[in-house]
Amino acid sequence: MADLLLPLERLGFGDILLWLLSFALVYGILNQTNMPKSKPVRGIIAIVVAFFVLLSAPGSIISTLTNLSTGLLVVLLGILVIFTFLEIAGVKHMKANMKKVKGPDGKEVEVPTDWVPENMFTGHPKVWAAVLIIVAIVLFAGAGGLSITGLALPSGIDPMGALVMAMIALAVIWLIMEKGDEK
Repeated sequence: MADLLLPLERLGFGDILLWLLSFALVYGILNQTNMPKSKPVRGIIAIVVAFFVLLSAPGSIISTLTNLSTGLLVVLLGILVIFTFLEIAGVKHMKANMKKVKGPDGKEVEVPTDWVPENMFTGHPKVWAAVLIIVAIVLFAGAGGLSITGLALPSGIDPMGALVMAMIALAVIWLIMEKGDEK
C-alpha cells in the first residue's frame, strides 16, 4: 500500500486534498450566505482563503488527511462490495402494511394486513447511519486524527483491526443466539 501512495505523496496529494477541502468549505459557506452577491468574487475569496490555509497548515494535518483519504477509499470500496453482494443476493427486510380497525374495546388499533419486501437500507436508515458514523470515527482514529485533537490510543491498538474483530464477534454472537428450526 505504501508503494501505491508514494507517487501521490510526491505529487503533493495531501496538499491538494487540504486545498480542495478548504476551498469547498469556504465556497459553500459563501454560497449559502449569498455574500458577496457576485459568484466570481466568492470563488476568488475561496481560492485565496484555501491558499492561506495551505500555507499555514502543519505537516501533521497534511499527513493525516493523506492517510484519511487512503483509508476512506479502502472503506468505500469495501462498502460498495458489501452493498453489491447484498443486492445481488436479494437481501430484503419485510415491512407490514398496517390498517386501522376497531378493537374489542371500541378503540382503533393498527393491525398488519400484508407483508411486503423492502430494501434493507431504506428500512433501517438510523442503523445504517450509526454504522457509517462509527466507521468514520474509526477511520479518523486510524488515520492519526486523534493526535491532532491531542488524544491518543494506547500503543499497539489498530482501530480498523479492532473494528473488524468487533464486527466478527458480533456476527458470531448473532449466529449463536439466532433461533433456528429446532426439532
